[in-house]
Amino acid sequence: MKLKLLNAIILLSLLLSTLSSCKAGTYGEDFKNVKWVSEDPPIEFTVLNEEDCGFGTITFNDQKIDVFCQWLLNKKIVIYRVDDYADDFDFYNDALGGTGIMSFSYKIKGNQAILKVITDELFDFRYETITIVCEEIE
Repeated sequence: MKLKLLNAIILLSLLLSTLSSCKAGTYGEDFKNVKWVSEDPPIEFTVLNEEDCGFGTITFNDQKIDVFCQWLLNKKIVIYRVDDYADDFDFYNDALGGTGIMSFSYKIKGNQAILKVITDELFDFRYETITIVCEEIE
């Protein structure tokens, strides 16, 4: 009897851990070969092939800042300033440090992502949310 109960507990534990590891909903990394764009503030970045991150720009005080954007599995996105890294840094494979210049939690509906600001070293929290729109690249 104890063996059956132990087996049932183990089976239930395995089932719960399997179900909790499944992704629910739409994630940023589900979009490939796209450009994400915001008009206010001016942000754009491109995600190509099978990557979950991409390069782009943010316009701040009429100056374009080169950025690297990375979608995370916990429904967050982090934006890093490219100039903060060495010229030979491999953004796709090397470990990125810090929190970036901006970070957000997000929700995706259709081709739009609503970004809720978590950290903001650039705009000093002028924005609570930013909406970015996904455009397919041919």
